Order: sequence, then C-alpha cells, then structure tokens
Amino acid sequence: MGNGNNWAFLLGYRAYVLAFFIFLAAPLVSAGTFAFNDSLFPALPWQGFTLDWFFNDTEPKLGMFHDRRLLRGLYFSFIIATAVAALSVFAGTCNAFLFVRREFPAKNFLYIVMIVPLVIP
Repeated sequence: MGNGNNWAFLLGYRAYVLAFFIFLAAPLVSAGTFAFNDSLFPALPWQGFTLDWFFNDTEPKLGMFHDRRLLRGLYFSFIIATAVAALSVFAGTCNAFLFVRREFPAKNFLYIVMIVPLVIP
C-alpha cells in the first residue's frame, strides 16, 4: 500500500466508525430529547421544555413517577437486569478460567461460539 492508499483507507475507516456510532447513538439521543418536549406526541417542531412526563400527577401527561404500571415495569426491568448481569459475570469468569487453564477438544469452536454474539448482535 502506498502512502496515498493508506491515507484513503484511514479516511474511509474513520468515516465508517463515525457513521457507526452516529447510527448507534441517534435513536437514544432523540428519545432522550423528546422526553423533555412539551407536546403530547414526540414530534417536531419543539414545543418547549417540560418535566411533566416524569413528575406530573394528572392526565394527559401522567408522569412516570406517578404511574404504577411504569414503576412496576421499571422495577422488574431492574431485577431482571441485575440477575442477568450477575449470571453473565459468573459464566464469563468460569469460561475465562476454563479457556486459559485447560486444553480440551473443540476449544476454538466454543471460543467462536462465545464471541459471535459480540460481533453479530
């Protein structure tokens, strides 16, 4: 690869990484932004800033902290996330010890099976 090809490759690679992270972050940023919009529906143009979607205790903008269904869903999401994180740490630690300290048949295949969910979500 010549110097010109290397520069073009780096420029393309940086553009790809930037586009990837924008694609990953744009839905989160837009959802977070519209959570503070003073409109009944998430739409442009921006109607103004409000915290009603979090703290209001009357309809039509019943806040999250006054809605029992949403709080219950948040509670169960937290419980499930905690359990999954604990099990993942346990399984990952056991697998790390197994792969570092032992040689066994199909080690490479199992390693690929563990890595594939990280590469292909």
